[in-house]
Amino acid sequence: MRKHSYISLFALFLSGCLPVEPYEDAYETRPKQQPIRELPDSPFRTNRVPPGNVSLSIETFEVEAKNRELIELALRYRDNNVKVGVGALGGKNGLVIYGAKGGLSGAMRATASSSSTNHVTTQSLLVAIGSYGVFKALRSEIGIRTIQIPVYRGTVVISTILERVTGSGLGVKIYTADNEQVDAEVMPFFRRSRDGSVLGITQLKTRIMLIPGNTYVLMSHEDSSQTLGNALLTYERNGQRRKIIQLVTARVGE
Repeated sequence: MRKHSYISLFALFLSGCLPVEPYEDAYETRPKQQPIRELPDSPFRTNRVPPGNVSLSIETFEVEAKNRELIELALRYRDNNVKVGVGALGGKNGLVIYGAKGGLSGAMRATASSSSTNHVTTQSLLVAIGSYGVFKALRSEIGIRTIQIPVYRGTVVISTILERVTGSGLGVKIYTADNEQVDAEVMPFFRRSRDGSVLGITQLKTRIMLIPGNTYVLMSHEDSSQTLGNALLTYERNGQRRKIIQLVTARVGE
């Protein structure tokens, strides 16, 4: 991860001063909004991936934070034998990424279908090795939110960003990929409400290694404090706090 010299910013409001990594919308695949009972098996599992590319399947579960069933299910499937280093994204920044045991996707879908308050969307992202792609966490259609994002490195606050945003997600760059592992760099971003441009949090770029075919869980820590993880993956609607859990699986072209 690159080392930068940053000035602490305690109130940055729509100024565009934070370093931004550009991501083009051409790389973005918008998720399909469908009722859970109509969702077929993800076609990425059987479709051929072109050589020199990595296919990412992202299943997004949107749940009420007070409904613990899906959250606890995701935690029960954690595979402690799969090590994933999340660097600056973890710890006080509040983002959790871990490898899961097989069968989690089906179990999550079956459980989600029992309540009409749960929503499931899918995305499929094809990224050429050496290129960038982006996938969404909170959809832009959810509406304008004002968020304050503390960014930490260790226990030191680098900056606090105050922004009005319409969505969030992760930028992904694939460095190398083979049948053994995918070497990727991830960076959180927020989509500004002002003009739709992307605010990338370059301080938190993190290299991670993914095993092709394994499912990885992405969610925020279980607390209500203002962290980057909660800004990325939680929001409030009609007085209810809702939480995003994402399942990410990679396949490598042959």
